[in-house]
Amino acid sequence: YPYTPQLRAATDGKSASFSLLLVGAGTYTSGTRKLCYSYDSGTSFLDTGLTVTVVSPQVVGAFPLTTAVAADRRIWFYGDAITSLDKVKLIHYDSTCKGSDDMSDIVLGGEARLLVTARSSLYESWPNGSAVFKLLRVGSARICYLHKGGAGWTEVLSPEGTAIRVT
Repeated sequence: YPYTPQLRAATDGKSASFSLLLVGAGTYTSGTRKLCYSYDSGTSFLDTGLTVTVVSPQVVGAFPLTTAVAADRRIWFYGDAITSLDKVKLIHYDSTCKGSDDMSDIVLGGEARLLVTARSSLYESWPNGSAVFKLLRVGSARICYLHKGGAGWTEVLSPEGTAIRVT
């Protein structure tokens, strides 16, 4: 799909930046990379002087964190490189996120759900995706996240590194 990123120029007139979200298969370590190009079918590469910030897919926040028993509750998720084909599930708080089974250790009604209405990370103040859960018992749960094509479920941690509890 053609995409025209928003360009932000510095007031000094000498620098500019833009954001572009590309999502693809693979395992990536977050960090900064150089952007190079090849002019001879990949034999030689030249540094463009541009850098690219690579962000691994992750969920870092959710809202709301309370649900009512036997009622639909849409939970919104915030994070990096989240797509509408990623999944979230709610498991017993004493369990750990592991494996790739959608039903493993779930709370009743917390089965894996595809994220919907996903937005790119360019909209940082907006949620990146949501899922609707209908829990059938009172209790505490933790949130697990599985990126499409990922190796297994990972626990959703807050930016402070603590588990996010849904009650």
